[in-house]
Amino acid sequence: MRELLNRENRCFLFDLMADPKFEDWGVLVDNMEDAVKLAKKTERYRVRMQFDEVERFDFLCKLHVKQPHGLQVFENSTIAVDELAMFCSSAWLPDGLKNVIRLGRHTQSRFIATTQRPPDITPFIRSQAKEQYLFQMHEPIDLQCFAKRLPDVNQLTTLKTGEYILWKPSEMNANFSLRRSRNSLGPSSMEPSVEYSNGNKSEE
Repeated sequence: MRELLNRENRCFLFDLMADPKFEDWGVLVDNMEDAVKLAKKTERYRVRMQFDEVERFDFLCKLHVKQPHGLQVFENSTIAVDELAMFCSSAWLPDGLKNVIRLGRHTQSRFIATTQRPPDITPFIRSQAKEQYLFQMHEPIDLQCFAKRLPDVNQLTTLKTGEYILWKPSEMNANFSLRRSRNSLGPSSMEPSVEYSNGNKSEE
């Protein structure tokens, strides 16, 4: 995820695990009011937050969506979440997030998220993601999420640390090649199995 965020100059990051790789990324704030004020002061902003209240996350999502479905305070902005399962489940996600994913294109809003367990995330998010970065995974229930997308889903079990497969809907049934993260992001205990990217610009 750090590689994707390095390309973003208007971004809110929910660093819910206080991951060391984000220590020098952006300005850390401890409440949503300060996050919004800071971002509204400047053309470019990188705001990092470590609180996990769903209500505040949902409020930020609404600020990225046009009325009447949202409040439209920010445009051409990104919301990123490290460990999305903190804000949704396999059967539920906040209305604000749903609208960012469905309607964010009207404000050029983007959404990036990671998860260690794909089945813990609602299929709606997987279905709308324009890019999915698939790291090493072994659990059969995790592999099953991508069995219909990858010609040989078992290759995910052989990926080494820092290797991933980039899947895009436009390349359905294509031959996929391994890629290596420049920062060697791999599936350690704190690393994601999947990174999702949804937005109006390509991340690769």
